[in-house]
Amino acid sequence: YLISKSNLFIHPRFSGFYLHYVLDKDIAYNHRESYDIQRENNLKLLGYSNNSQDILKEFDNSYENSFLIKGMKTKNDGSFSSYAKVLSDDQINQIIDLTEKNIDNAIDNILEGNFNINPKKIGYDNKIGCQYCSFKDLCFKKEEDYVILEEIKDLSFLGGEEDA
Repeated sequence: YLISKSNLFIHPRFSGFYLHYVLDKDIAYNHRESYDIQRENNLKLLGYSNNSQDILKEFDNSYENSFLIKGMKTKNDGSFSSYAKVLSDDQINQIIDLTEKNIDNAIDNILEGNFNINPKKIGYDNKIGCQYCSFKDLCFKKEEDYVILEEIKDLSFLGGEEDA
């Protein structure tokens, strides 16, 4: 988002956006892979890549069987495997626009002094945003204050190709 709004870059194209776990997550025993391979896989980038192989190649020259991005692989015919999470430039721009709308909404709420208690849950399980909050004893939240967010796994709302 910041790069797209910066004056330092003219019409940037993104190779992707990722999370990188810098600390090893717990590794469960797997007799099919060595500990070192499992650790390397846990350190791979998680996220979405551009479906343009020319752009992706600039970021990860091993993208055909990536050592860098989790799930990134191509088939023998050169198309992306079903595990590769890829988006078109248009879909990436839609995510940037959605981010801008959320930032603008947060700014408006701050300027209007709207600081309602509305902790978030993803689905109906206990993944709540305030679980580790140091102010939870002072919050006075009620069950009806929770905002239940839908966990989005299907990005079809972005439109575009079915396999993108």
